[in-house]
Amino acid sequence: MRHARTTATSLVLLVLATVTMTGCSGGPTSSTTVTRPRLERSLERTYANRYVALSKVTGHRGVTAKSLDAHAVCDKGGPTVDDAGPGGDWICQVAYTDPNVPNPDGSAKVEMNVHSNDCYTAAGSSKLVGPLNIVDTHGHQVVNPAFEFDGCFNPSGSGTPDGTLIIVNAVPLPGAPVAKPALTLPTGLVTPDGRGRVPLLLTCGDAPTSCSGTIDVTVQGEAASKVTYDVPSGGTKTLRAQLTRGQARDGGIITLTLHERTPPPAPAPT
Repeated sequence: MRHARTTATSLVLLVLATVTMTGCSGGPTSSTTVTRPRLERSLERTYANRYVALSKVTGHRGVTAKSLDAHAVCDKGGPTVDDAGPGGDWICQVAYTDPNVPNPDGSAKVEMNVHSNDCYTAAGSSKLVGPLNIVDTHGHQVVNPAFEFDGCFNPSGSGTPDGTLIIVNAVPLPGAPVAKPALTLPTGLVTPDGRGRVPLLLTCGDAPTSCSGTIDVTVQGEAASKVTYDVPSGGTKTLRAQLTRGQARDGGIITLTLHERTPPPAPAPT
């Protein structure tokens, strides 16, 4: 009997220690209302409303939240960090349509500081929305409503991803030489087909030969597939990149890393 009591006591202590360690390490017992889907749905609405307010200040007519058709995808801290929890390391991409302000990148980068009270502070891309202080249609200097703004999300809202996929240009490593590639990669919002493949419209510039090489495709920093391409000089071709079932379902930020075999075009004479 004494041995049985000792064994039972040891088992209880072991379970308590495991629970304590799991809670401290942020494991399965930890929970948060700050999730990627909730942030994305909230940011789509908030960004659209702030952008509409900016359009009214600058005199761009016909811009509404509906016409912008904003879609957002967010990531917290890179591929090694779970996309959940408060912090100042949330980076989002918002794809939208505004004929007044062309966006060759296909989306706008938004940096977010998300708080534990289910609210956040977001900073828009000055390249697209302008600086902090702008001039309105009356010639008055006013604060840009889309430069920095606050928003909140419903902590009880749906936590199910909506499958939005946005292709974003890969950021070169610091100090790495940047050469203009012969191949132009697509950016912006894309939709997978029923087999989980996304279209990639590739354009080959004035290369001495056809553009050839491979493209590494990642979603939220995780490898998806590799695409081999061969596009005639001066031509275009649409290829399809295969995503995993989970990537196609959950969506995310797609990054295309180019590995060219084509010699880059000669620099233009100065």
